[in-house]
Amino acid sequence: MEMIRVSKSTIDSLVCFYFGITLDGKNEKENNIIRRLAERAFIDATNQGAFNTKANKVPLEEKNKAREEAIDIVVKRLKNYNATNSREEFKKWHEESCNEIKNAYKTINEQYCADGDALFSYGNVQKLLNMTIKYIYLLGTINGYDDLDKSLSVTAAKLLKDEMYLDIPIDSFIIQAFWEDEEKKYDEIIELILKDDWKNKWTESSIRNKKRYSYSVDKYKPWSTWSQDLYYQVSDKIYELIDCPIKWECDAWIGISKKRKGW
Repeated sequence: MEMIRVSKSTIDSLVCFYFGITLDGKNEKENNIIRRLAERAFIDATNQGAFNTKANKVPLEEKNKAREEAIDIVVKRLKNYNATNSREEFKKWHEESCNEIKNAYKTINEQYCADGDALFSYGNVQKLLNMTIKYIYLLGTINGYDDLDKSLSVTAAKLLKDEMYLDIPIDSFIIQAFWEDEEKKYDEIIELILKDDWKNKWTESSIRNKKRYSYSVDKYKPWSTWSQDLYYQVSDKIYELIDCPIKWECDAWIGISKKRKGW
């Protein structure tokens, strides 16, 4: 990873602007920076129209209770994280964590959602956990930062040991990056998530070789609706095709973000 020199005041300003904290944790009564990162990740995980439409049906007190419980679980699981040293062990930890987080919404999903539907799906769960991991991974590995919060630096060091195995936050930006790869390296991932009416079109080799279908969200299953089974099919395939997914994701997400802004 390329290194640059940045002043502490610059880092503090950027981090405080986005997360409302500084990395030394001196403004945190309980030294709880990881919780602030998880709270930001929750916003990332639920910033879709579909979630907010469903959430409007749920009383505010119940929504807040489930949200706080889900964030508590993320913080607990990450503060107690130990390097796994293998993809299989990390996946086991990740799956246990996601199931525990999803259980925070069990009552809401049963009372306010139709059968087979969920307010907080496995797609939302993975985004919450994986974005928190990404934030810790990025912020906790800043070199030369004096007095870096201990809970952040310790957890980040353990995640860094497992960086080859870490899952990445999956959203429409990353799916677009898979879709538009010029070498078509990630077609196996796309084939897993296509809507039924697009599967035959995609696999017709005579058409596929002549024309690359343009990216469009209406051609694949939205990430926020994914089941546990589909998520891990995709996650396993990402790990199979990409050497270090979390490093790849950082650059890929920025690339798509710039493209969408017309840069």
